[in-house]
Amino acid sequence: MKYLLSALLLFFSFYQNVIAQVTGGNAFQTQSIYTGYAVSGNDVVLPVYKGSSDVEGNPFFSKDWVNGSVTTMDKNTYSEKLLFMYDKTTNSLYVKNTDSNKILKADMSKISAFSLTTDKQHTFIKGDLLDKHYSGKFFEVLVLDEKKYSLFKLIQTEFQHTQTSTASQAMTESISPGKYVDNVTYFLYANNVLQPVELKKKTFVKAINTDKAETYINEHKGNFNESYIISMLNALNSEAE
Repeated sequence: MKYLLSALLLFFSFYQNVIAQVTGGNAFQTQSIYTGYAVSGNDVVLPVYKGSSDVEGNPFFSKDWVNGSVTTMDKNTYSEKLLFMYDKTTNSLYVKNTDSNKILKADMSKISAFSLTTDKQHTFIKGDLLDKHYSGKFFEVLVLDEKKYSLFKLIQTEFQHTQTSTASQAMTESISPGKYVDNVTYFLYANNVLQPVELKKKTFVKAINTDKAETYINEHKGNFNESYIISMLNALNSEAE
């Protein structure tokens, strides 16, 4: 898993830069990480999706432009005066300056990691660095530990049309046009192995392969969901050997 090790080390560098607020300001514009979709005026670069009050879900990670940061493959991090919009359906990142209407589409091949701040900070790492089978994808990092347990989340969003029969349509005045569905896969990295895991108590504990997980579960009640697992892995990572 040499790719994962490289990714972990790279992400540690990225995360430390973000916390320290090391920013490059408008220098980001000169790094040639855009694909050339620069527009101005009233033109909009963001793709137009099926959208109305009847459509459920969202093709974008956030409803509005958000603060964040981006780290290039050469380990430079930029965030000052930048706003971001992440398209979950195509794994595309759009960027604009806070003082400009110009929207640019980032060249994801030149980006190793990026963060988005909604109600909290979300950090994403390049899938190619974890496993070449996930080239072009970006994983959200939920837990990161170089030596013990790391947890990643892959979201792949698709639009699903509503399936209705002709008879149902005739009897219904309004039919929902469809919805955007997030297909989520979790990945656990432990003992030098990256593997997809379900958020089910029995299978997840088996994947962790330590009695300490059972002990934690016995001592901490609650729903076995994403938040619970993050807390459990952080606790296990903090325990002394």
